[in-house]
Amino acid sequence: MALGQRTHQSLRELRSNSKFEISNLKYLKPVEFKLGKRRQWDNDDAQLCAQALCLEEMFNTTVPHGAIFHADSKRRREVNFTPELRAFTTQAVEALQQLV
Repeated sequence: MALGQRTHQSLRELRSNSKFEISNLKYLKPVEFKLGKRRQWDNDDAQLCAQALCLEEMFNTTVPHGAIFHADSKRRREVNFTPELRAFTTQAVEALQQLV
């Protein structure tokens, strides 16, 4: 089973567990692991923001920021989900939906 499938399955199990209340969560913070170095484009930030938008929809909460870990530099970079980044990400998703 792929990592993404395990994560999704784990979240599904977490939500369906009647002994656990989602309201007990303090916050959700997506973290993306990248093998290469940081690039000049915003696609990594948009990908992370898309994950945050999904988490917000799934858990009915606000996800204000996340992080990207770049393996080459061994550094974690915090990403704030600004209104501009959210708009950029939403526009990219809508453009992709038009293609499909």
